[in-house]
Order: sequence, then C-alpha cells, then structure tokens
Amino acid sequence: MKLILTLQDKLQNAATKMQISRLVNNKLAKYSDNIRKITISVKDIPQDKQSTMKQCSIELLLPGLPSMQIKARGKDLIQATKRALQYSQQQLAHKYQLGH
Repeated sequence: MKLILTLQDKLQNAATKMQISRLVNNKLAKYSDNIRKITISVKDIPQDKQSTMKQCSIELLLPGLPSMQIKARGKDLIQATKRALQYSQQQLAHKYQLGH
C-alpha cells in the first residue's frame, strides 16, 4: 500500500505526514492487501469571510475494481481526513462484503 499526500496552501512537515499515515494505517489496515495506492489531497475551501474549511479527497486504487474517490469536509486537516477515511472504510466494507 503506497501513500501519496498532497497539502495545498500549507507546508507539509514530517509530523503531519506521520499523523495522517498512522490514521490511514489504523483505519484501512484490514484492507491493506486489497489497496494498491492511496492518494490524499487536502485543500482549503473558503466558507465565510473569516473561516475556511478543509476538504480532504481520498483516491483508492484497487486492483481488479474501479478506483474509489471520496471527499469529506472538516474544520481542520485531521477532522476532514478522519471523515474521509471513515467514509472510505464504509465503502470498502460494502464492496468486499458483496464478494463473499
């Protein structure tokens, strides 16, 4: 399972990348044999005059199945990533449950 992380409008430091990679490993460890590549991109979305939200987009490349793309929004980087990972975990459970 290969992880590609892209943050727009932010500097990507090692601590952020480690925190997100731990989240990915915790949420999707069950499906690591079935995932070839994970691409995570996070960008800012202007909400109001003062606040901005983060949008996390996760693309999962699955061998033998069409790739999945999930988007979720959150107040900060971690919340948006957690939501997108939760949605992707539900979608993977649904796709691989139908095969059994």
